[in-house]
Amino acid sequence: MTYVLGLTGGIASGKSTVSKILASYGAEIIDGDVIARQLQQPGEEGLRQIEFQFGKEYLNADGSLNRTKLGDLVFNEPAELAKLNQIMRPLIHQRIIERLKQAKEAKVKLAVIDIALLIEGHYLDLCTSTMMIETTSEKQLLNLMNRNHLSKEQAQARINAQMSNCERAKHVDEVITNNGSVEELKLKMIKWLTSKHLLGSEVE
Repeated sequence: MTYVLGLTGGIASGKSTVSKILASYGAEIIDGDVIARQLQQPGEEGLRQIEFQFGKEYLNADGSLNRTKLGDLVFNEPAELAKLNQIMRPLIHQRIIERLKQAKEAKVKLAVIDIALLIEGHYLDLCTSTMMIETTSEKQLLNLMNRNHLSKEQAQARINAQMSNCERAKHVDEVITNNGSVEELKLKMIKWLTSKHLLGSEVE
């Protein structure tokens, strides 16, 4: 039987690092951000609907999505973010359901649904258990600025547009704090895997 972990947390909190650690121990990672980007590629339904709803001015000359321009709009205008979510959430949900079905058919031991909107997107019922990754607000802001090449104001707007960690924590089974090194985070995940009997003999 496939164990399904719902993994959430604020943007740039360390979810992807946790996913990479779990993947190194054999987990199948179903990454909501990766799926969203796939759906926003030229020819995909997500991009077609975005173009229809927001206009061609949010596309680059080659027909790809201008993520920076769209991000500046939706993360400063809640009504516009709601429009984008109305487009993307059902498409992402459908793709995640498909990926999860494939993982179960393949008898994968551990499947991880890695998505910031785990709670808002109604994924909790799909999960065996849920986990939130948290870090300090200062580290989160710096991580996001450096990773996405954003100004402080742009990064803070993206953080503010999401559910707070305080609210997320009410809905998850476990909270993992990511304020140290990657090695420290890895040890925490090994401890979690061990507690769920999800580790094989390959662990060192």
